Amino acid sequence: FFLGNFDHLQVNIVIFALALGGLFLAARGRPLAGGLLLGTAAALKAMPVAFLPYLLYRRRWTFAGAATTTFLALFFLAPVLAYGPERAADYFATWWAGTHADFGSAKMNQSVYAMFDRYLAHGVTPFHAEPTSVLSFSREPLVGVATLALLAVVGIASLLAFRGPAHPASPAALAEYGAVFIVSSFFGPLTWKAYLVVLLLPCALVTRLVLERRTRPSVRRAALAALGALLFTSLDTPGLVGSRLSGSLAMLSDCTLAGLLLLGVLLWLLGRRALSSGEVTTFHRK
Repeated sequence: FFLGNFDHLQVNIVIFALALGGLFLAARGRPLAGGLLLGTAAALKAMPVAFLPYLLYRRRWTFAGAATTTFLALFFLAPVLAYGPERAADYFATWWAGTHADFGSAKMNQSVYAMFDRYLAHGVTPFHAEPTSVLSFSREPLVGVATLALLAVVGIASLLAFRGPAHPASPAALAEYGAVFIVSSFFGPLTWKAYLVVLLLPCALVTRLVLERRTRPSVRRAALAALGALLFTSLDTPGLVGSRLSGSLAMLSDCTLAGLLLLGVLLWLLGRRALSSGEVTTFHRK
């Protein structure tokens, strides 16, 4: 996912760096500067907007206000200042039309919506996963219902898992950030593999849990399961396993399933308060 940004000249690694830098600064007592970076990231690409409701839920008002103000100013005002009202309006109309485009549910799209579209509308199963690069969205209503239902389940689980205070620089907060990054990258209509560079943060977190000597066996097993699934998807490249097998795995949404597994592990860890117990006392350096 990291190398894919360079291979395909993607901007996602810049978006991730800005968003993560904003969270870093805010966690160290600089919410205005953090909001500037997070808002800039959201203005360049909408995915970090998912952090705004999270920040409001956590009552981090200054951080949320600075990010929202920066996002609105850059997203709406900067094009007007750069191109003038008429040309900016035309660009906005073009952008809005593009958001309604048929991104397709072929093998490269690893979004949750594309996964359900392949499973529920196009008949993709483990025994029938013929790889294809061209497959239009079916527009089957059941696909949208399934996507919204899963998002609702994730939202409810997150509210239950995010209970209680969490210092912005704590391991628990890092797990929350990772969960928001995962939701922001998988629950849109389009998810290229390069988007998944954001998984570096939760992967670093669960890797440290594996290496931490005080980690309970059940927690270590869950962390290893998430890492194993993600390492498997990183090997899912035509040059290593062949184009047909790689394409079939992509049709089965291997990256999506691995990302959802990682999300489930993060929420499970938060729900069990595993990131605030004695097993991670050496996790966060002061």
